[in-house]
Amino acid sequence: MNTLELFPTNEELAASIKERDEYKKTVQSLTEKIGAENVALNTAKEALKKAETKLAKALEENKKLAELNTQIDYCKRAKVILSEIRDEILNECRRDIQSETFEIFKSLLWKKDTFSKVEILEDYTFKLLDKYGEQTLGSSSAGERVLLALSFTLALQKISKHDSLLYIDTPIGRVDTENRINFIDALIKVSQSKQVILTFTPSEYDYNVSNRLNGQYSTFIDLTIDENVTTLNTKNYG
Repeated sequence: MNTLELFPTNEELAASIKERDEYKKTVQSLTEKIGAENVALNTAKEALKKAETKLAKALEENKKLAELNTQIDYCKRAKVILSEIRDEILNECRRDIQSETFEIFKSLLWKKDTFSKVEILEDYTFKLLDKYGEQTLGSSSAGERVLLALSFTLALQKISKHDSLLYIDTPIGRVDTENRINFIDALIKVSQSKQVILTFTPSEYDYNVSNRLNGQYSTFIDLTIDENVTTLNTKNYG
């Protein structure tokens, strides 16, 4: 064999060099792609890490939201229960006040066996029923209506346990002449169990009223105004 035949020819050498260069280009291209893919992979890893952090936060917030919803549901149920309890208590108090109002009204009323019941509705409007069960509040005398208001006030004080003194300004101003003494007698009866303060105008405090109240009070104050000068005359009766 010719020794020269062991060496590549120029054409074969050139082809090998060209093939090598192609491989280098391919390797370089693949290396660049690998680098780009590594960058993309790292970016994806960072994005995944952030997404996992957001997910964990979202899950925690969702857990808190679920707990909050549970608390809200509990509060709603508690509100309903408390509202029912409040309504029950208010209705019970209203019924107690209604019953006590009628008892006081009957005890103070000068017309016996005229009325059968006092009803206090949920909006605290009143019904005064006669012995036939008919509403008579509109047709009742002014004295009877004022007495009903007085009875309600006394009942409200008793049921609420705030038993304060009773102050009435011009107590018989709207009461007709026929029933004024009757109403004064009712006030005298009330004064036996609580302090009562009454203020009269001169037209109210006529001879009949003055005579009926004589000896029923512990302190009498006469207020007079003369030329814009106010004078108080106080008398104590023990």
